[in-house]
Amino acid sequence: MRFHSPFEGPWADPEAGLFSVRSGDWRQQRPVANGARCCRCGLCFLYCPTGCISDRVTHFEAELEFCKGCGLCVYICPAAAIAMRAEEGC
Repeated sequence: MRFHSPFEGPWADPEAGLFSVRSGDWRQQRPVANGARCCRCGLCFLYCPTGCISDRVTHFEAELEFCKGCGLCVYICPAAAIAMRAEEGC
């Protein structure tokens, strides 16, 4: 069943999925993961509001094309394996 709304945008296209809008250009800071510190709990993956965290086998890392730089992954990480860095050119 598909609901239609006058407020739908390109992100609501079921064929394109969630990653149809590259929102990475919006951010002022980026998350940088330290794979050696990652305890692989997956909390960053679960709590990311845009769903841009990927499993890299040894650690989790944000897909920077879609990351908006909210910093929630940094706040939620119990191992302090993620840090925010300023974007270059901002």
